[in-house]
Amino acid sequence: MSLRADVADFEKVERALAAAKKPVTESDVAAATALPASTVDLCMRDALQAFEARLDVREDGSLVYDFGKKLVPRGKRPWSYWLRKAGGALWKGFTVFFKAWTAVMLVGYVIVFSLIILIALIAISVAAEEDVGATAGIEAFVRLLGSIFADFVTHSTFVAISTDHHGYAHRRYEPKASAWKKKRKPQSTSTEAKSFVASVYDFIFGPERAPFDEGAQTREVISFVRESLGRLTISDVQGLSGYSRKEAESFFARFVGEFDGEVTFDEQGTLQATFPRLLESAGREQDEPIVHYWDEYEPPYEQTGNTGSRNFAIGALNTFNLMMSGIGISAFGGVLGAAATGLGWGLGIVPFVFSLLFFAIPVGRAGANLVRNRRQHQHNIRKRIFHAAFETDAPHVRVRDLLAAANQMRTTEEVLKLDDIDDALREMIDDLGGELDVDDEGEIILLLDTLRAEQAAHRAQRALPPPDERAVVPEQVVQEQAAVPVPRRG
Repeated sequence: MSLRADVADFEKVERALAAAKKPVTESDVAAATALPASTVDLCMRDALQAFEARLDVREDGSLVYDFGKKLVPRGKRPWSYWLRKAGGALWKGFTVFFKAWTAVMLVGYVIVFSLIILIALIAISVAAEEDVGATAGIEAFVRLLGSIFADFVTHSTFVAISTDHHGYAHRRYEPKASAWKKKRKPQSTSTEAKSFVASVYDFIFGPERAPFDEGAQTREVISFVRESLGRLTISDVQGLSGYSRKEAESFFARFVGEFDGEVTFDEQGTLQATFPRLLESAGREQDEPIVHYWDEYEPPYEQTGNTGSRNFAIGALNTFNLMMSGIGISAFGGVLGAAATGLGWGLGIVPFVFSLLFFAIPVGRAGANLVRNRRQHQHNIRKRIFHAAFETDAPHVRVRDLLAAANQMRTTEEVLKLDDIDDALREMIDDLGGELDVDDEGEIILLLDTLRAEQAAHRAQRALPPPDERAVVPEQVVQEQAAVPVPRRG
């Protein structure tokens, strides 16, 4: 981070914040450092970028900077993050190694064990499936062998839209087509036309998921601010990102520091920031497209992405290798006997271990996918609850009314029931900055006063002209415009 304030001045402010161990105002910092108010203001902006912080309003109407009991540098990752990072790198390295090993096994051991049988089976299979002659099937098999070492990419970069079994539309990579795609029937789906080699790799490690661009979040907020006449609230950040209230407050504080935001608040203490400099532009061509949190569902974790017949064929081939390598080990008098000779390793132990891993990895992934897909499903439900909460108008909403609103906005998605959100409801409401209560009729209601106040403030301010144009607008017109609500984005 490059400091805009003088380094010595910033260090004084940093020491004052570290010593305070509680929320402070700029006046508190000025008193502790004896720095001019303009210098403190600049240093506090740098501090918002450098350390995790939240902004709040005191009862006396002063803006408060809350850095917690100790200063935590922004971007500092916990040890668990680096552990996951290291684990991910090791897993990625293992997948490359195992794919290379798989390629060797496909070319080597399958040919050694069953070249004649395999050519005959694939030729007959391709001929039957593609409605072409046996000669063409053999040619396709030769091309298949050549493609094994071409690369380990199983999907193209082209992203299509698919729908999971709960009805949530998501982005999905198109699978890599087979070498004989042109001979496929016109009605074949992309899954049916998938490369056999890609199917093998996906049988083991699963298809790659279409990624999310985490770096796009800040760019998206900038675009939103520019479209919103330079204004932003914490709930706007939540609507764009899906952050919890605490995370959104931290992002809001950092964004104010980075982009010279001016924080204001009304009589209820509702925070809003304006960013005049972000409105300076010769055009909006480079702006990030604005996609709200609930407008992009998470893709599921697929097991193989193959057809059932393709999985059966792959499993049968590996079972054949497993049986033949087991026979090879037996022929050498067992594991110890096979380990004593190079041939025993080559024809027995190595293919046997490979074949076991070939089945063990997908089995392990299946268990992990059950957990991950449960979480993915809850995340998509959370998106729908957020959408309904943002689109309803009342500050106090019954849970059943919120569900009704979510279901009314559905297209292909599942119909939500109370059981679907019961376990995660309190967490969802906490993330929205709300509370749960019970009304006089015993119905569970959501108290969304903070969200509604910020939405009202934003609507009123968006109805006003930009700051640089307001001087030419009569005061009476400005007051009338401020009273007119602006329709929300969908």
